[in-house]
Order: sequence, then structure tokens, then C-alpha cells
Amino acid sequence: DVLDAALRKASASLLDAEALRQKAKDAEAREKKAKDQGAARDRETEGQAEALKKQVELLRESAQQEKEMLEQDRKRDAHKRDILEAKADEERRELKNKILALQERADTAENDARRAKVELAKAEEKVSEA
Repeated sequence: DVLDAALRKASASLLDAEALRQKAKDAEAREKKAKDQGAARDRETEGQAEALKKQVELLRESAQQEKEMLEQDRKRDAHKRDILEAKADEERRELKNKILALQERADTAENDARRAKVELAKAEEKVSEA
């Protein structure tokens, strides 16, 4: 009887020990699975971070290229503006010279007309004296 009881007790203890061993294995398996999932998430996060870094770098390069193109456009436009301003200045000088020449010719014509008037008046005076 005592032996049976001890045997039953030992069997129950063995069953309990086996159940605890199985629980420990299950817990280790869950822990390993959690670690693996965490590592996979970390790798995915690192991959996303790398992809974002690359995108940022591409955007920086693109912005730099756009800035350089805009600067070249600005320089080209400034050069064109300088050329147009120089042409306009030259045209203004030419027009001013033409105006001055026309004014000089008009003054000469006026003076010639006055002289002719004076000479006409003298001629009329001579005619009336004669």
C-alpha cells in the first residue's frame, strides 16, 4: 500500500515534471519566435530607414540640380538683359545724335531764312529806291 502510494506519488511527480518541461519548451519556443519577429521588424525598420535616407539624398541632389539650373537661368537672363540694355543705350545715343543733327540743320535753315529775308528786304529797298 505504502509502496503503491509512493509509486503513484512518484508517477504524478514525473508527470508534473514532464508537463513543466513541456511548458518550459513552449515558453522557450515563444521567446525564440518573439526574438525572431523582433529581429525581422528591426531589419525591416532598418531597411525602411535606409530607403528613406536614399530618398532624402535623391531629393537633396535634385534640389541642388534645380538650384544650379535656376542660377544658370538667372545668369543667362542677366547677360541677355545687359546686352539689351547696351543696345538700348546705343540706340538712345544714335537718336540723340540724330536729334542734335536735325536741330542743327533746323537752326541753319532758320538762319538762312533770316538772311534771305534781310537780303529780300534790302533788294526790295533798292528796287523801291530805283
